Order: sequence, then C-alpha cells, then structure tokens
Amino acid sequence: MTDIIIAVLVLLFLTLLFLIPNFKIVRADEAHIVERLGRFHKILDQSGIHFIVPLFDRVIQVVPLSESHQKMNFKIHKEEKDIHYHLEYRYKVVDVMLFVYAALDSLEAIEIHMKNAIEEKETIDDESLATLQETSLTFGIELIDIQLK
Repeated sequence: MTDIIIAVLVLLFLTLLFLIPNFKIVRADEAHIVERLGRFHKILDQSGIHFIVPLFDRVIQVVPLSESHQKMNFKIHKEEKDIHYHLEYRYKVVDVMLFVYAALDSLEAIEIHMKNAIEEKETIDDESLATLQETSLTFGIELIDIQLK
C-alpha cells in the first residue's frame, strides 16, 4: 500500500516538474511570441499567467512594448581617415509580428540603415530621418528620436 502511495507521489511530483515551466507570466509592457511545432501560433500580450501546451508550444521571444533607448558606436573610413560616431536613439515596438519575423534581428537591420544614411550624408537631416522612420516601420519599430554625437 505504501509503495503505491510513494509511486503516486513521485508521478505527481514529476508531472508538476513537467508542467510548471509551461506557465508563462506576461507583464503589462511585454509580449510573448508562441510557436506551435515551429510555426507561429499566437502572441501573448495580455498581462497575467498563461499556460502553453508542453512539447508542442514554445515561447521564442519576449518583446518589450515600452519605449527603449539604444546606443551605437561606429566608425566610417573616408578619405584615408576614420570618423567615429556616437548615435543614440529611442524606439518603440509597434508591430510585434514584423519585429520578430521581418528580419533575424530587426534592431540590427535598423542600425545598418542608420549607418548607411550617415555614411551618405554625414548627418541626419529631416529627409533622412523621415526615410529612416519609414524604413523602421517595415520592421515593426517606431523611431521616436535619433541623436548623432
């Protein structure tokens, strides 16, 4: 009789160990991307506790929805000299699906576009800022502010 109770308790404990990692806590300022069997399934963007199906579902990325600040340092080689730039920008993710699936790393893609714009004009004027903001929307990102130092 005690062997059966011990076996049931062990099975219950193993079941809990298997299920507990599948409860995901979503905060108010983030979204979780869930894939089922390797394909997009849903976005968990409502704050609270969510259960995902074990072995079938997995959270592939947690995306912050609040405004974020990023710094970038790079140098450009022009006319046999190196020019160092310090770029700071603020952004907000407006489309979670585009942010995750438009590129392998959407922030890196935006930074490449910023670097190319600076290489062309050596500054960020209103025209290039508008172009960068339009390009960033294709990656699900809204550029709020860009400062070149």
